[in-house]
Amino acid sequence: PVIFFGNEFFDAIPIKQFSRKGNSYYEKYYSLNNRDKIDEVFKKANSKDVKQIKKFGTIKNLKFIEFPKLGFDELDKITKKISQNTGGILLIDYGYIKQINRNTLQSVRKHKQNKLLDNLGDADITSLVNFGLLKEYFTKKKLKVKNIVTQRFFLERMGMKMYTNCMEE
Repeated sequence: PVIFFGNEFFDAIPIKQFSRKGNSYYEKYYSLNNRDKIDEVFKKANSKDVKQIKKFGTIKNLKFIEFPKLGFDELDKITKKISQNTGGILLIDYGYIKQINRNTLQSVRKHKQNKLLDNLGDADITSLVNFGLLKEYFTKKKLKVKNIVTQRFFLERMGMKMYTNCMEE
């Protein structure tokens, strides 16, 4: 059997962001304007991307969608290996289970929130992982999803005690 471990794997892979207005989808881009400023621009989404989004019930009706297209491309390779050899995958990441209808793209610099477009090249740009969408993805690949749990729950079940104050008197 094969076992894959991913610690902050998914939030390190770029996402695509879409806005849905009625039956139309628009992909979000960033563009450099003639004043050397970065503008947010929405363009009509590629029909392949829209078709892929509509396959997932957890996101297809949202007004704002974050879609991990490249992440799913990587997971396709991993799930193929798991299906061929048996095994599993354990992903540990920052994210959410219940669908949220908002932008989770964020920038972190020196362990603090940073304005998204400030300090480019010197800050980590990441997004929150949609675990509900991942669960649906794995189910579609005919893999069993045991549980989605918090990191605290997982670590405590592994025998690690969580303390709010680690200083001993």
